[in-house]
Amino acid sequence: MIPSDDLLIVGNDLKIYFYTYDGVAKAVDGINFTVKRGESFGLIGETGCGKSVTAMAIMGLIDHPGKIVSGEIIYQGENLLEKSEKEMQKIRGKSMSMIFQDPMSCLDPVFTIGHQMIESVRIHQKVGEKEAMKQAIHMIEEVQVPDPHNIMGRYAHELSGGMQQRIVIAMALIHHPQLVIADEPTTALDVTIQAQILRLIRELRLKFNTSMILISHDLGVVHKSCDRMGILYAGNLMEICDKQRLFSNPLHPYTKGLLGAIPKIKEDREKLSVIRGSLPDIKNLAPGCRFEPRCTNSVSRCKKEKPPLSEIEPGHWVACYHLN
Repeated sequence: MIPSDDLLIVGNDLKIYFYTYDGVAKAVDGINFTVKRGESFGLIGETGCGKSVTAMAIMGLIDHPGKIVSGEIIYQGENLLEKSEKEMQKIRGKSMSMIFQDPMSCLDPVFTIGHQMIESVRIHQKVGEKEAMKQAIHMIEEVQVPDPHNIMGRYAHELSGGMQQRIVIAMALIHHPQLVIADEPTTALDVTIQAQILRLIRELRLKFNTSMILISHDLGVVHKSCDRMGILYAGNLMEICDKQRLFSNPLHPYTKGLLGAIPKIKEDREKLSVIRGSLPDIKNLAPGCRFEPRCTNSVSRCKKEKPPLSEIEPGHWVACYHLN
């Protein structure tokens, strides 16, 4: 068991449904997770599995037709789901922040970079404009953007994608938050820039002792940046453990399939494994395991009962009835 003092955030039986004309989409359907202070936790899964919805729930940004049906999100001992919008506004941006995959979605095109950063500092820290500008310039230097005074007077569209993302990182970390959520932060960037951004996030997170939830579909990205990983599939967590064990001894059939599909550089050509089928329709889910229709280890029980996430060995949690 992890001592409660070491836990920054805990998700208990979190369920997030979207009520559409076509039916109820169970985007997140009863997940449990923890993130320790100073830890980097990776949330991995295919598109549509519920990763970003989980992040938006933590930030208090689930809008109609979405609804948090049940569960708790305990952050520093308090349930965020019981907070009012006014209370959440004080937490967002200061105590916890988010780095989005598209920087232009969080940079206002009609205000300069300096205006946006200074306004954020003044709102959350109640300081004067001179001090806010000093902090903004210092943070731009921290994300290794040259000529920060010049950048303060520029607009988002005048910057490259990589520089835009660096500014977003600066804005997310300027208040030294306890938690930062990075939602596919390098998806829209070139491969060489991706590596630079990931290294920058890792260095600044360690420098400020900030916990992080990194959301990605790329196991390689998460392996370099995270301490522990959670594998999400169709709104359910399939496996949680530290990254060493996940890569050396994966237990869930889905995790094994994901790792088997990663290309490896070898002298002999090796055929990549394929996970047959596709994600289930979350508006029409069967009662059993979400992965059962695609699983090669399936037994009759898997069709009828959803396996709970159980601790197979210390720190290694798996939701499966038939491990081999």
